[in-house]
Amino acid sequence: MSLERSQIKRRAKVCASYRPAYHFTTQQGFLNDPNGLIYFEGVFHLFFQFNPVVLHPGVARPYDLCYWGHAVSSDLIHFEELEPVRFQHNGHAAFSGSAVVDWHNSSGLQKSSQPPLVAAYTSWGEGQCLAFSSDGGFGWEGYKNNPVLTLPGDEKKTFLHSARDPKIFYDEAREKWIMIIYQNRDQKEDKGFSFFSSKNLKEWQFESHLSGFYVCPDLFQLPVEGESGTKWVLLDWKQYAIGNFDGKKFTPESEMNPLDWGKSFSASQTWNNISKADGRRIQIAWLNSESDDNFPDLPYSQQLSFPCELGLRRDGEKIRLCRNPIMELEKVKKTLRKEKSRMLHLTQNLLEGLNSYSFNLTFCLDLSGMTRIEFKIRDEIFSYDKSTQKAVFMGKTAPLKLLDEKLEFNFLFDRSSVELFLNHGIVVFSNAIKITSPIANLFFTNLDGVQAVEIKNLVIASI
Repeated sequence: MSLERSQIKRRAKVCASYRPAYHFTTQQGFLNDPNGLIYFEGVFHLFFQFNPVVLHPGVARPYDLCYWGHAVSSDLIHFEELEPVRFQHNGHAAFSGSAVVDWHNSSGLQKSSQPPLVAAYTSWGEGQCLAFSSDGGFGWEGYKNNPVLTLPGDEKKTFLHSARDPKIFYDEAREKWIMIIYQNRDQKEDKGFSFFSSKNLKEWQFESHLSGFYVCPDLFQLPVEGESGTKWVLLDWKQYAIGNFDGKKFTPESEMNPLDWGKSFSASQTWNNISKADGRRIQIAWLNSESDDNFPDLPYSQQLSFPCELGLRRDGEKIRLCRNPIMELEKVKKTLRKEKSRMLHLTQNLLEGLNSYSFNLTFCLDLSGMTRIEFKIRDEIFSYDKSTQKAVFMGKTAPLKLLDEKLEFNFLFDRSSVELFLNHGIVVFSNAIKITSPIANLFFTNLDGVQAVEIKNLVIASI
């Protein structure tokens, strides 16, 4: 008994040391892709791939146990975890999917005074299925005639061959539902996204196929900052393209670009049904630490990224997707230090005296007269080279142009992650890391021959 108690105490201590303060984790079990993101009557519903078995690196994942975890929030920062939703149909695991509000009851699934919330998900090994809620997203039941869409390769249960991850939304201009799924149409090399349409969410007609994309589709419109009109943005699990959608097919107008330049960002999804008055497109992703043995002996495994607002901005001749922390972060931050300008000498610690696992750090550097800078923050290296116009953080490299010789930094540090937003989110590095000490540091190791640099608009805030 004493051994069991000591193990419990050690486990609790380890858990307290690594559990994020403001990034979502489950109380127990394994999570990965966010699913079914829907806002309804003041509640943000967060569903996610969930497995009750804690899975650490090197442990085989029992996929047949997968179903949807569930949490709710009013501000996207404080989440309450609820009982998981067990969507399994005929014993098949419930893989990723999405959810919508069927405002006009086109599905005929309404059972109360509220419009039904309808979720589409992959029944692994069977096809695409529906479930619906009559109480605003808290209780769910399966559609009696599932699956609603079956395709070649469904029964194979392989990531290469089986169609999955239905993203559904209502195309208001054409008054029909759209479903996008990953599909390998020739069961060989033609991997991509297939587009389907429906009037009732139950019967689906094939419209088109676009090669070159892989799993976790998302499609939405965004305005371009400072311009009239909108552009369509198509995402997969790692990349995005900008273009046009005519209700049947997506036509890319840009090359594929990484959604994130770090090592951990994966399988993102955006919330459906956010009000037009709000107008934001809010995204969250899996911060994948599956390949790193960062978090041993914990009752949970994996975390989600901090929710971000998406926008489009011109970068020279190109339009780029930008990502920035949601404005709700400002409500929970507590400013510890604020300076309009200060000089920082080589090896001097900008964060001297800061003892925190979880904090937000923003500042600006003017690189006029310098070609290259390098600094260490929490022993991780960041560098920027003006001659190559490349930023490097934690060994990953991204192309980045300066803004009038300036470089804007926004760091989000939590107990087991760091997210770095550069130049108002035009480049983002997201990484799951292991922070073992609250003592923080940031000092420059290379200032291109000068001995000090001016730090502007410095804000250090705890979260």
